[in-house]
Amino acid sequence: MTDTITASEAIRLGIVSDTRDLPDTMDADQARGMLTTITAEPFQDTESNVQKMHIAPGPAKPKHKHKEPVQKRRLREWLQNEFGDLLRTEHRFHPTRMWRFDWAVPSLLLAVEFDGITSHAAHTSMTNVLNDSDKMNEAALFAWVVIRCNSKNLGKGTAYNQLRRAIVMQTRKLGLDRE
Repeated sequence: MTDTITASEAIRLGIVSDTRDLPDTMDADQARGMLTTITAEPFQDTESNVQKMHIAPGPAKPKHKHKEPVQKRRLREWLQNEFGDLLRTEHRFHPTRMWRFDWAVPSLLLAVEFDGITSHAAHTSMTNVLNDSDKMNEAALFAWVVIRCNSKNLGKGTAYNQLRRAIVMQTRKLGLDRE
């Protein structure tokens, strides 16, 4: 008779101490990313009480998706409606750094950053806030106008008003209003 238990039960029972103790037939990423079944069968060797472990991958765990905040989705839709094909998502603006704007209209040198307040947002940790200072300073040196938005100023409408003003200002500044 074969007993089947999950990897977490095997860890709890001390059969394995963690995913690094699993056989080489499965790497650590596979072991963590899948619901793994461990089947224990006794060896034929009766002198040993050691059990042979077999890994059988089960169904993949659903990946946790972070739900996009409603205000961010509305902002994205508004920007797509306003700029169409001119809008770039995750636009890399710096020649040597990997910095990206959430959205940008390169022809206007206009960028939009969404500052989330949830634990999974890119602009919430102290390290990211400090790095964003460097990013925003460099963007200014390259003549970009960056409008920073969050759920509160989007909900009140002030961010949309600032974006409209920035569009007019950049259009005039770059001489695009004369075309």
